[in-house]
Amino acid sequence: MANSGRVEQRIREFRDKPSTKLDLSTCDLREIPSTVFSLRGLEELNLSRNQIKIVQEQIRGLGRLKRLDLTYNPIQKVPSVAGLVLDWDAHLRCRSALSRECIAGIQVFTGEEQGQEKEVPDASLLLPELKSLPLLRELRIGLRSVTVRNPLGFRPPTGSVAQLIDSLGEFLSLEDLTVIGILLGEAPTGIRKLKRLRRLSLTGIGMNETPDWLSELTELQWLNLRHNELGWLPESLGALPLTTLTVSNNRFGRVPEVNLPD
Repeated sequence: MANSGRVEQRIREFRDKPSTKLDLSTCDLREIPSTVFSLRGLEELNLSRNQIKIVQEQIRGLGRLKRLDLTYNPIQKVPSVAGLVLDWDAHLRCRSALSRECIAGIQVFTGEEQGQEKEVPDASLLLPELKSLPLLRELRIGLRSVTVRNPLGFRPPTGSVAQLIDSLGEFLSLEDLTVIGILLGEAPTGIRKLKRLRRLSLTGIGMNETPDWLSELTELQWLNLRHNELGWLPESLGALPLTTLTVSNNRFGRVPEVNLPD
């Protein structure tokens, strides 16, 4: 049953405060509440972690909508609207009815948690399909969650996921990239070419050194390096316009100091 009280509160707060973003994640929704379709100023709608299967056609009436996050939902049908962020398996189910220009983000899950890794569905399609999405801005690859730093518990990538990680440098439109719970040992070098990145998460990849070339990603504002084997950070990170830097669960004797803007 949907958490109607929480939904109503969040919609009321959206109306009361000047905002273009509405977060209705984790509300146990089966469908989008009808009141949402009257929020004409809405630009970003987060519906992740619900139980939505079919997105109503009324979503087309939100003419300013730029991002619609439907991850962690059993999506079966969604109108072709701009800014869709989908799980890979949902994309496979819906792609024949969607314009490629509408896909803004894809999540590629390799398993629920450590020890439960599996090959992604329709693995042979993964890399060519992602390359065919001209406006892909967000990409998440790996486990759904990592809770404990245990590098021996992570597994190296295989098959289509390994090919995708080796090809990251070809996704030049990316602004948000996450690699989580895949044993790589180092940051994928292709990331160095992704000059539009604003958010980067390299979580639980067994990384023991932070590459200096991260400082070349001059748009980077948010950096997550949790659950790795890091013992130090390069001073060059201080040159980035970072507003958030997360480095918990590493091997630092103490949390390093990196100057962030006020």
